Amino acid sequence: MKDYAILVNSCDSYEDAWPFFFFLLKKNWRGKLPLIYLNTETKKYIDNSIRVISINSDKSLPWGSRLKHCLAHIDNDFILMMLEDFYYEAPINIDVVNKCVEYMKENTNILSFQFVPCGEVVTGYFPDAETDFPGFVKRKKFAQFLIAAVPTLWRKKDLMTLTMDGDNPWEWEFFGSFRTWFYNMDVYCWNMNDLYVFKYDVVHGGAIHRGKWVGYKIEELSHKYNIMFDYGMRAIEYDWMKQIEDNKKVPVYKRLGSILRNRSRMAGEIFRGIWLRLN
Repeated sequence: MKDYAILVNSCDSYEDAWPFFFFLLKKNWRGKLPLIYLNTETKKYIDNSIRVISINSDKSLPWGSRLKHCLAHIDNDFILMMLEDFYYEAPINIDVVNKCVEYMKENTNILSFQFVPCGEVVTGYFPDAETDFPGFVKRKKFAQFLIAAVPTLWRKKDLMTLTMDGDNPWEWEFFGSFRTWFYNMDVYCWNMNDLYVFKYDVVHGGAIHRGKWVGYKIEELSHKYNIMFDYGMRAIEYDWMKQIEDNKKVPVYKRLGSILRNRSRMAGEIFRGIWLRLN
């Protein structure tokens, strides 16, 4: 049994993204792929050239419950988690992934390895940072989004512990990061802008941005790999900045309920963490 499995975290409404994701994953993975688990609701994905196990669950379950349900069906101790629209554009450096598995076996204080620059590292690239793990830098203890939906290597048990049943993806990143403050372990992320472990459109979070295809990226990949994308299930967005600007125009009073709920939950997560540490 391999030390790690790949978990592709998805849902039925992103079924149209799966064929292109798996095509590009196979194209750019140098070597035999580990066992792949696809976290879905009711749909399955069949590919005779690779082994993909679809873990289905009750469609009414929240995102966090579905993730934990899927993890419970995986025997491997380590999980390489990614999303279904991470359309890889260059060979994946699996040697780095394999080394990180060994690092985590030898160092139980490592929570995760994030394989792209994240958070404070994106803007504060540390070319001379001292680290025990070449290519990586330790993220700051109280940084925002210490949990991020990027290609990440996890211990399965830690990923399950830091995921709450009611989390949606945003809450998992945002509130999950507060949970790590009371979880005395270190997060490392990739610290090299010119070399990639996983190369994909990180700026948009993948090839789908806010439910729409990222137009220029899809056209670029279609030309590069000579594949035809089926655009039928979702719109194509070229002016993706307009979506962000439109959201900024929403009056504060319309967002007040969400702001108050989020701040209340943030306080609850902090008190919960303190309680767990004291007990």
